[in-house]
Amino acid sequence: MRLIYAVCLSMLIGYHADAQKGIHFEEMEWSEVLAKAKTEKKLIFLNGMTHWSQPCKLMEEYTFSDAEVGAYYNSNFINLNIDMEAFPGSELAERYQIYLYPSLLFIDGDGAVVHRGCGAMESAAMIELGEQALDPENRLAGLQKKYDEGNRDPEFLASMSTTLSEACLDQSAWVDHFFSELDQKAWTSRAAWIMISLNVQDPYSPYFQYLMKYKDLYIMNFGKDTVDQKIYDVLLGQFTQIYEGEDIKLFAIQALRSIIQPLEFGQKDELEAMVNLQYAEEKEDWDLYCESAIKVVAQQEVDDPFQLNEFAWKIYVFSEDEEQLKTAKKWLDPLVKQYDDPSLIDTYASLIYKLRDPKTAIKWEKKAIRLAEMAEDEDLLHYQLQLERFESGQ
Repeated sequence: MRLIYAVCLSMLIGYHADAQKGIHFEEMEWSEVLAKAKTEKKLIFLNGMTHWSQPCKLMEEYTFSDAEVGAYYNSNFINLNIDMEAFPGSELAERYQIYLYPSLLFIDGDGAVVHRGCGAMESAAMIELGEQALDPENRLAGLQKKYDEGNRDPEFLASMSTTLSEACLDQSAWVDHFFSELDQKAWTSRAAWIMISLNVQDPYSPYFQYLMKYKDLYIMNFGKDTVDQKIYDVLLGQFTQIYEGEDIKLFAIQALRSIIQPLEFGQKDELEAMVNLQYAEEKEDWDLYCESAIKVVAQQEVDDPFQLNEFAWKIYVFSEDEEQLKTAKKWLDPLVKQYDDPSLIDTYASLIYKLRDPKTAIKWEKKAIRLAEMAEDEDLLHYQLQLERFESGQ
């Protein structure tokens, strides 16, 4: 009997321990949570989440279920897990300017946010975030108070910027204020570099222009790899904005090319090839396009069949260079064995024809036609005309 009792007790203890593992999230009205926070003199930890967010799912599965995280947050905070797209989450999202998920807010009993973080993070970082929230001097509200009281020390502003960055909050005002009050000779200081590396994304800003002008000084202070990576990230970000935009694209890509060309930095060749590819397409400079496409595929290890098909087709149409044609065909060699896609096989057949093997080209084009006949929304006439061209030797 004692043995059975002991085993049952052990199982109950084990069950209780498992039940307490991870963060315990309360289920109560918002007004009740605020009242409880005042009574217990604790902060509210609010996990602002959505059910579709992958980072939210990762936090729930790994970080919030961690025993150490659970022990820390259950002891120090009143924890809430609220869907920001359902009531009352939608109202709280508007009140607390929650636009990214997860947003991790620490709120006092009066409903004021004293600290915040954002995004998925590992257990150690989650505990560190909680520790900072409990530190009146170093949490966001404390840093804001120092700023309001007139603290403009560059090291302080850089520290404030780091905290704002970790909270995914806008920092443009901090950046401008920081550099406006800092002697330009000190723009290569550690504090200035922190501000640049965290916040400067505009390649036309005076801060990035200064970085390019005195790149060697920054490298001497902070290392070549670090500085090169920052330059690459800013220019890549600008390229991405141009690529996704629709207005003044040619003007913008020309301006970006003019920035990149005189610079030397890590991964310049990769970025330059991508920019030249976009420029060439806008200008219809097909020689540059074909050359750049081949570089991009090699450098970026492009394996998307639709992208490779697009590159290969334009090389077929616009290039007479045999090596370029062979390279494009080589991209498609494995793909035509994997995908029964009429467009892909048509491109493949066209490249083979241009490489002076009409017999093989005809065989592949007939396969493209068979597949096109079975597919919806395919331009069958195009495939038939290609086959006639191959058979007639045009």
